[in-house]
Amino acid sequence: MSVSMHLVFCLNFLMIVQFQFFSTVAVGPQGPSGNSHCCGCSPGTPGYPGNPGNPGIPGQHGAPGRQGAKGAPGLPGSSAVSNWKQCAWKNVNSDLDNGKISECSITKKKENTHLKVYYQGNMRVITARTCRRWFFTFNGVECSMPIDTAVYSGGAWNIIRAATIVGYCSGVPKGNVLVGLNVGACAGSKQGNAYTGWNSVSRIIVEEVETPY
Repeated sequence: MSVSMHLVFCLNFLMIVQFQFFSTVAVGPQGPSGNSHCCGCSPGTPGYPGNPGNPGIPGQHGAPGRQGAKGAPGLPGSSAVSNWKQCAWKNVNSDLDNGKISECSITKKKENTHLKVYYQGNMRVITARTCRRWFFTFNGVECSMPIDTAVYSGGAWNIIRAATIVGYCSGVPKGNVLVGLNVGACAGSKQGNAYTGWNSVSRIIVEEVETPY
């Protein structure tokens, strides 16, 4: 064998041995990652705020709340006035044409209350085409809005008619009040012969009442 062939054979043998050696060597574990922090770098500029989002959908109704505590008692209310009087007469049989027929007194308790008055009885006017007027007075003075009635006779008939006069009077001072039923002339008419309270009971009822709310 020549020297050159011997050298080739030896080199091939060494390459095969080296290959087998490296193929059997175990691979070690992967090392830790390197530090990516940039030493000496300045932080970036903050970004702009974003636009507001769209409104959300309405939420569901909550559960009913618990019943509240009982409130404090209210202040006492003012007591209602209970003050009335009835005066009655049997067979008044008054032939008076002008003046006071009957009178009933009451003690008014409050300044700002009103008086409600009633007359129940009968009356008539005789003589054709004549008139008479019946009205209430309070301590001798008519109410600012008179409480009255007028009876007109178209002929000479002596007819007795049932009569009722009712009304409210405001502005009467508190204290003793004389409520009178009167008869008198009708404005603009011929005056006839009046008659009041024939053969029956006549009554005046006076009641003190509060202002309605």
